Order: sequence, then C-alpha cells, then structure tokens
Amino acid sequence: QTEKNNNNGSSNPSWSLVDVVYWIVSCAVIVTPASVSAQINETSMITPWVKGIPLTLLVLQIAFGPSSSSSSSQTVVQRILLACGLWFSSLGDVALGYEEEDLFMIGVVFFRTAHIFYILFFLNRFRFVFDALYGIGMMCLTVATGYVLWPILQEEHPDQAFTVLSYAVVIYMMLLTVLCSHGAGAKAATIGASLFVASDLLLAAFKFIVPFLINDDDELTMNTLDWIMKALIFFAYFGGQYLIAKAT
Repeated sequence: QTEKNNNNGSSNPSWSLVDVVYWIVSCAVIVTPASVSAQINETSMITPWVKGIPLTLLVLQIAFGPSSSSSSSQTVVQRILLACGLWFSSLGDVALGYEEEDLFMIGVVFFRTAHIFYILFFLNRFRFVFDALYGIGMMCLTVATGYVLWPILQEEHPDQAFTVLSYAVVIYMMLLTVLCSHGAGAKAATIGASLFVASDLLLAAFKFIVPFLINDDDELTMNTLDWIMKALIFFAYFGGQYLIAKAT
C-alpha cells in the first residue's frame, strides 16, 4: 500500500517555489513587447540574459533538488543528461537574445547540442520501441522543411544553410525518440517535445519566411506581428522545456 501511494505521489508532483519563479520570469519574457526589448537591448545586456534565467532555475532544481526515483547510477546519468540539455538550451536563449547573426548561429549550435543530450536522456529514461509510422512522419517533415527553407537560405543566408538544416534534422530525431518512447513520464515528454518543435517551426517561419510576405514599410503591422509571433514562440518553448524537465 505504501509503495502504491508513493507511485501515485510521484506521478502528481507538487509545485515548488522554483516552478512559480520559472513561470513568472517566463511570462515576463513572453509579454514584453518587442519594441521594449529592442530598446533595452540597445542600452544594456540585461534582456538577453534574463531569457536564460528560467531554464537555469530548472537546471539548479534538477542538480540539487530531490529525485522522484531511487538514487541509482542510472538516475544520476539521467539527471546529468537532462541538466546538460537544459543548460545548453539556456545558453542558446541568451545567444539568440542578441541581434547579431554570428550569435544567432552560435545559439543554433547550442540548441543542436542540447537536443543531442535530450536524445540520450530519452533513450536512457524510457523504453524505446521504434515505430515505422512515426519514422516516416519525421522523414517527411524533415524533407518538407528542407524543401521550404533550402532555397531561401541559399539565396539570403548561404553561410547558415547547413547549420540550420542540420539542426532541423537533430530536433526531428529528438521528437522521433520521444514519440517512440514508453513509460512513466513519456506522455509529458511527448507534449513538451512537440511544443519545442512547434516553437522552432514558428521561429523559422518568422525569421526566414514572414519577411518575404510582409512589407517592411508597414511598421505597425510588423511590430504587432513581431509581438504575437514571439509570444507564441516563447509560450510554446518555455512550456515545452518545462514539460521535458518534469518528465523525470
């Protein structure tokens, strides 16, 4: 009976102070208008670093907080892999917070590294059973992404083409790993990974596709669209990362 109660308790984790602060800071980043963020970026380095705070809190919670399972060597490895994935994501958040193209590419590399750690974490945490349907779906999504982005990247950002598309391959591999995983926490991880991918697809559309569809001279439309898109991106991103972190 005691074991059953413990299992039920671990499947419904209570909110901690870290969780509350995580969502307060995340919501602050989400609702900050793009014009205000841009103005602050021109005068200080505060805003980009603030974007890295939420995931840093989750890293500290994983590193120093209590584990939901036994303290076996496998659990320690899982916590290290997950913390590394979140930490590299946090570094990516900071890098992408700046406007320089070089830092954007560094941010992409950080996130690509984070997804490699996530793949290793999911393979170590859950029972992986390959599903051909999911595999075909991810292959089609990868081809479609390359088909849409490659001509644009080759024309406008040829130096970024390989890095961006290799990142797309890695994140789809991460999603495939989660979709084919089974066990306690796999459902939360699946929702989290799906939100993460959705945020990246929105980001790619906003950065590489939307500029071709909207007239830059229409400042009001661009500012409004900028705020809406970034709010959706950050909401999906922070929500996805939170669910991945809680999949343990």
